[in-house]
Amino acid sequence: MRCIIIFLVMLMILPGAVAQQLLKGKIYDKLTDSVLVATTVLNISKKAYALSGRSGSYTIEAVEGDQIIFSSVGYVPDTVKVLNFMIDAGYDVTMSLKNTLLKSVTIKSANYKDDSLSRREGYADFYNRPKKELVSKTGPQNGVGIAFSPIGFLSKRSKNRKMNRNLEYQEEQDFVDYSFSRRYVEKLTGLQGDSLITFMLRFRPTYEFCRNASSEDMLHYINDNLMIYINHEVEREKKRKK
Repeated sequence: MRCIIIFLVMLMILPGAVAQQLLKGKIYDKLTDSVLVATTVLNISKKAYALSGRSGSYTIEAVEGDQIIFSSVGYVPDTVKVLNFMIDAGYDVTMSLKNTLLKSVTIKSANYKDDSLSRREGYADFYNRPKKELVSKTGPQNGVGIAFSPIGFLSKRSKNRKMNRNLEYQEEQDFVDYSFSRRYVEKLTGLQGDSLITFMLRFRPTYEFCRNASSEDMLHYINDNLMIYINHEVEREKKRKK
């Protein structure tokens, strides 16, 4: 009995004794050095994932030897192999835009459908994952009894649902990026640098609007909000000079 108690205590202590290793850093646009928001970070070795935040920062569980894929709509995916120094010092990522030809102002900077298909191929393990059985295959031997693990089953199912929701959210945000692309907005507004980033963050349209809006609707949307943005900047400059 005493041995069983000691064994159970060790099981409770062991997970906390092993420190979780994390890979951290920021993700940037190679051309402008601006941060990239909502970039998908996938550890294909551990089947773990994360998204970069508003500051471009990301954090994901990783150990030396893991393979990490960084992907964002309109950008060339970047795959890296984790080394110990990257975990210790952090690892910043610089991503390059895919080569695209702007024939006119109405051409978007990225192909949403191609990116979506490419992402589904890269994340096939998540999209095509078979449903888990409730009965454990590692239960009692010799055919006597079965092992039933509802906690593990529900935990995995919850993680799968969360992953699917995040992938669906990523699809929606990629469509917004496609409809309200940086190059398209820059071409229409003439804004650049921090002014362009501020405008795009402040007036980023919803997924529902982008799905229902025609090219003309988007043109008016950007133009109307550009007037609001310019007036706001003029008023702010006046207050600063007072």
